[in-house]
Amino acid sequence: MKIAQILILLFLASAALASRNEAGVNFLLISPDARTNGMGATGVTSIRGHCAFYNPGNVGLMAFEKTFAYSSTHSELYELIFDKYSVDAYSITFAGNSELFKLNLPFNAGLGIQYSNNRKSYHSLGSSMEGKYSSYTTGAGVDYFLQLGLGFTYKNITGNGIYGEISAYDYGLTAQLPICHTLKNTKLIHEVLPNPWDAELTFAYGMSRSNNGADSIRYKDDSPSRPLPKSGRDGFSINFNSTYNDLDFIYLTYAREVELDFVEVVKPPKPPGINSGFELGLFDVFEYRAGRMYRYDYYYDKETGDTITVSYNTRGYTIRPTAALRIIYYEFLQSEYDSPIINFIIKNLDFSYIKSIYIAEDPEYNALGNTKFSQYELTFGTDFGMLYK
Repeated sequence: MKIAQILILLFLASAALASRNEAGVNFLLISPDARTNGMGATGVTSIRGHCAFYNPGNVGLMAFEKTFAYSSTHSELYELIFDKYSVDAYSITFAGNSELFKLNLPFNAGLGIQYSNNRKSYHSLGSSMEGKYSSYTTGAGVDYFLQLGLGFTYKNITGNGIYGEISAYDYGLTAQLPICHTLKNTKLIHEVLPNPWDAELTFAYGMSRSNNGADSIRYKDDSPSRPLPKSGRDGFSINFNSTYNDLDFIYLTYAREVELDFVEVVKPPKPPGINSGFELGLFDVFEYRAGRMYRYDYYYDKETGDTITVSYNTRGYTIRPTAALRIIYYEFLQSEYDSPIINFIIKNLDFSYIKSIYIAEDPEYNALGNTKFSQYELTFGTDFGMLYK
């Protein structure tokens, strides 16, 4: 008898979860990039991984850093005995700039394209559902004293919780200002730092507006037409980087941004979320990051009517084995195995494994608590000139 009661309770719980997720497009708000999630989902100025999700303008700046990038992420939102809710995403980026192709321009101009695919799957006892969106991003960048990137994303959204297909678009810009791009030529730094050392300090600002152009959605559960969750991001980051013989020795990044919600049907209007985080990297081999996210969700205190603050602590790390191989090669093996092709591969190829987690402070109102993200990333740099040395 107890077994039967347990099964009935599990079935009812599954039905309730399926109903809760019937909205079909809420997974668009789930941040797909593991690195960014470890820093409190501060991605509006990040030019790595699934960067177009946070700001299409970031793709324009990738042209000055990478020629190819592939990222694949798996996230587990929750997993019960008969219930599993997960989101998988991957992105492919191709980029290039005028210096790479030896074009004679008064400034360095870049162009990048990124294709992303984000798929949500929900499986429970006797039922399942799936939603997905594909996005195509084009970004253009200019590098002349400061770096400026502009981008535009077109999205196509489908799912068995909604009728037909939905189209939407994002746009954004990113600007990076090298406060101290290089210190090598200053006499003071020559006295403090030996010649192989260098340092950079960069300030970045980003702005994006997402999910535009789709004012309403018709759901299969015959609920009223509701708008797609439009959102926006505004934020900045500061990065300090110290190098030794062109190898990253230590770098520190701090980022902070506000996440805006433009769903006007909610009364009172939803206050902006606040995200912040930092990242510490050593030798480009290991990175540790932590952050904090504040969300003002659609929960209200029954006594006061105030909006309840939902907060997350985030943690994450990156391991980059190719960077370890790069250090070993340059320090111990280059004199014996020196060749343009080997140098080209060692300098440009990178593989990263990234993990992060959301930690909920109040699980009662927090659907994303304990969400775990795993990501693999393969990138290729822009230093093709090494082949001709």
